[in-house]
Amino acid sequence: MNNMLNNQESESKSLPKTWVDQKANLRKKFTVLRDPDLNYEESEKTEMISKLQAKLGLSDERLLSIMEGR
Repeated sequence: MNNMLNNQESESKSLPKTWVDQKANLRKKFTVLRDPDLNYEESEKTEMISKLQAKLGLSDERLLSIMEGR
């Protein structure tokens, strides 16, 4: 039973984070971010990422890492 719980925990840690989780990570780390900064529309994802990078002064890789909670 304990082994099964450990497997479920490790599987959930490896699942991709939802946008809600990613947004929460960003808001926690960068209090300057407001709701309009984090409005997500699939067709404007690249534009949003670029705006966040400019506002926060982060590389694409670093921003995505933070969004994923790493």
